Amino acid sequence: MKIQLETALFQVPFGSHLYGTNTPTSDYDYKVVCLPSFEDLLMNKKLTNRVVKPEGWVQGQKMNADEEEREYIPLQVFLDQFFEGQTYAVEMAFAVLSDMHTTLEVDHGVLAATAADSIRIQDWMKELVDRFLTRDVKKMVGYAVSQSQQYGLKTERYNSLVKAKEMIEQRVDNRGMEKLHEKMELVNELCQLNHFHHDTIMNANGGTESAAAINVGGKQFPLTTKWRTVYDAITSSITRYGNRVKDHTDQPTDWKALSHAIRIGEQILELLDTGRIAFPRSNAAFLLEVKQGRVPLQDAIDYLTSIFNTLDTATAASNLPDRTPELEDDFYEFKLKLLREYYIL
Repeated sequence: MKIQLETALFQVPFGSHLYGTNTPTSDYDYKVVCLPSFEDLLMNKKLTNRVVKPEGWVQGQKMNADEEEREYIPLQVFLDQFFEGQTYAVEMAFAVLSDMHTTLEVDHGVLAATAADSIRIQDWMKELVDRFLTRDVKKMVGYAVSQSQQYGLKTERYNSLVKAKEMIEQRVDNRGMEKLHEKMELVNELCQLNHFHHDTIMNANGGTESAAAINVGGKQFPLTTKWRTVYDAITSSITRYGNRVKDHTDQPTDWKALSHAIRIGEQILELLDTGRIAFPRSNAAFLLEVKQGRVPLQDAIDYLTSIFNTLDTATAASNLPDRTPELEDDFYEFKLKLLREYYIL
């Protein structure tokens, strides 16, 4: 049968109802993976996510406990962002494998998949996870850091950036036009800082050869980069980080952001260690206590700092595969095969 309308394949609860931190006042968030119509593809319609809010909702207004929000995500986008390691896509995959997905029971302006499709979805989701989950968790780490910045945690990442900036200012002239490899002693000293380390980067022209690089808090710079470029990037990161840092003795703490940062950090460590993420979260009660500000702030900060300090070591020790050109080729074959099946091509 030819598909003429967008088809909702499955939905998963998101936010507090996925993590197990919901309260009686929590609204409902769902993420829905859908299959765009074949006609839209032929007409080169851009594949984008779209959010459907409750009828009558006003911008900036908090949703009520019984209201539902749905974000519709094209299957093509979901697959790509899973392989990229985007937090939401990885969480959705493990929500499906935890049997927390459903088909839509009511009409939301799209065709609904049948209940029988649920088994098929679990089958290809398991293959997606088993074959294409990698140790590339930079996206998730970045999300965790962004959440920590929102409530003002001065983590060692921030402190390392400040120290690196000082070291470069002391050892590199104002122009900074020399390349990194021309001051390898300084490169090696920077790599002694927390969250700085030697790395490799794929050929920028799309080849399979790699080049020596330095990893600065998750950002890679080949050793042919000019010092000025690295210095400017570090300065920019410090500015973005520092502008959000709050003195928690004088200003209120964003406990929700703190809870999210802890949860994401824990999920990353679990993923790197076991290759899986369990939902709902086993320590949901603790996360809810943090979210509601019922734990000592310094204890929560120290715990999150300990998580951040463990991420680099956990990544290096993980048994998950690296993202390689060969794995990318396999992924695109998997994606094309799945899309051919859904579009009956």
